[in-house]
Amino acid sequence: MIVFVYLLNRFDSSVAPLIFADQFIKFSTRLSTPLLYGLGEHQQPLLINVTNEWKRLTFYSRDFPPMENINLYGPTVENVIEQYWAVTGKPTMPPFWSLGFHLCRWGYNNIENMISTLERMQSANFPIDVQWTDIDAMSSYLDFTYDSEHFHGLPGYVRALQADGIHYVNIIDPGISSTQSAGSYIPYDEGLKRGVFMTKFNSTDLIFGKLFDKISVFNIFLLLLCFRKVWPGITAFPDFTNPKTIEWWT
Repeated sequence: MIVFVYLLNRFDSSVAPLIFADQFIKFSTRLSTPLLYGLGEHQQPLLINVTNEWKRLTFYSRDFPPMENINLYGPTVENVIEQYWAVTGKPTMPPFWSLGFHLCRWGYNNIENMISTLERMQSANFPIDVQWTDIDAMSSYLDFTYDSEHFHGLPGYVRALQADGIHYVNIIDPGISSTQSAGSYIPYDEGLKRGVFMTKFNSTDLIFGKLFDKISVFNIFLLLLCFRKVWPGITAFPDFTNPKTIEWWT
């Protein structure tokens, strides 16, 4: 049996008439989704409370002169890139090793499988520059930890990789578990002490999220909308606009 989902949201402007005057334009349309944020020049929580009641959100706009046009004539591709950088400034040069082949997957399950995977690649003369571990290598999905049972000896293995010229990247999600007993999880305890976590609008209460109980297409959609749902249960989220957060995180 083949199952597929077909969704169609039609553009509906029948909610109100169009007004087009010399100095005033009014165009109305129904909202295609209740999951909205960032409309209007005002402060509000992340998601707008969309109800059946009319709510006015004010925008301000003005005319502006034509943008300056810059033509890049090359004539070669290399010349165009050089000319573009002369206008915008040069980007940060990535480390050379980061451009190589990265070996990464979810589901190694233990360090033995990870090591054997890398060894099979090397025996086939495949150039490996970087070995990653995903969050399944963590202890209970807690940031800055590793599973000492299934990934025992991971720190020593990382040092061995580096000695062989292979770099290591550890995936870390920006969701810090808040459910551990006090004093048992330093990242949360220290972050709470320093005040580095995101709080609710106009409040000192922390924004918490938790993992979905069931995975569905809709839940994945919400995940993409940053609905505060991550892996290690109920979590707090670092505010990386706070300079203290950078110091705490690093």
